[in-house]
Amino acid sequence: MLKFQVLELEIECSSVPVDISIPLNFPPLVSCFGIRSMVDERILSISEGASVNCSKLMITPHAHGTHTECITHISKCETNMSTVQYGAHSLALLIRCEISNRSDTNETCPRNSKAIDRVITRNSVEYVMQKYENLKTHINAIMIRTYASDLQFPIDFTNTNPAYFTKEAMSLISEWSDHVLVDLPSIDREDDGGDLLAHKAFFNNNTNKLVTELCRFPDSLDEGLYMLTMSLPRWNTDAVPTQPLVSRVKRMSNCIFCKIIQGTIPSFKIYENELTYAFMDIQPLSMGHILVIPKTHAQFFHEVPDENLQDLLPVAKKIASVFHKKGAYNILQNNGRLANQAVDHVHFHIIPKNSEEDGLGVRWNSMKPNMEDLKKLADEIQSKIPA
Repeated sequence: MLKFQVLELEIECSSVPVDISIPLNFPPLVSCFGIRSMVDERILSISEGASVNCSKLMITPHAHGTHTECITHISKCETNMSTVQYGAHSLALLIRCEISNRSDTNETCPRNSKAIDRVITRNSVEYVMQKYENLKTHINAIMIRTYASDLQFPIDFTNTNPAYFTKEAMSLISEWSDHVLVDLPSIDREDDGGDLLAHKAFFNNNTNKLVTELCRFPDSLDEGLYMLTMSLPRWNTDAVPTQPLVSRVKRMSNCIFCKIIQGTIPSFKIYENELTYAFMDIQPLSMGHILVIPKTHAQFFHEVPDENLQDLLPVAKKIASVFHKKGAYNILQNNGRLANQAVDHVHFHIIPKNSEEDGLGVRWNSMKPNMEDLKKLADEIQSKIPA
């Protein structure tokens, strides 16, 4: 395991990083913007009698593989990839954003945009990123997956008008980080008439911001935090080929529940095995209020590994059976600040209800939805459930 200190956030990550780049191959694995293929001209060749092999390469980083660009890509400023300041290691957040039709949003798009264009909106980005609001000051890079599955090569994106970001979406991303990495050929429309709305919104005249395009996020990478490692060629250009490597963050040691599991913070333990830990809540809603948590750190319920859930729920059932003999009880599990989650480590509350006065108070504000709308929503949710 590798250990890094990011501000006051101590993290551990896998020692085997995952390559999220598309290499510069000859012929190229990917092509964009109708730019001619890369050229590998052999100057010296052992097969032709030379003592060494030596090649002269002609490449276009923007068109043929994963590349990182600075503000010089869209401006006349003197900054270039040999002078831009960046950290070799940074904490990065990988998210997947829903793609909308241009006709379904009022957000700012290029003047020549079409109703059938596919766009990533601020609402889409904000919906995902709000879950990580408490980590905003720690995150240095945002990685955004738009393709539902791993890309299949070779690919020619020319004249396909891939999805792109609205001005408002990229402004939000710029507020969060100085580096954005995407699996698209460009954060802007393929042909945007020169508007460059997304690029301008992200760079916002900041000479140390970076955009990395044409990444490849394997299906094995889930949403969440990663340690991003990059080494940029010091070329006097607006963009350079890059090879970003990511390692999944395994544990955040500043998590109070992780520290309870480790024994560095005392607790009144009720139950413990290899995967699950249960202890008394020291600010109970009623006497006997117990918290049951997975030993693997996860902020949200949907991020908990299946093996942990398969162990945790039977443990919670056993503990709940104690209170069933005495009366009633509630099982509560909150996700996100809006849902009143106070500690960013998944936990199940088992709350005895011994009287009307103690325990969990529930205010149930029932709605009366239109049945057609309800059916439409049910179908939409069903279609989005992972296989």
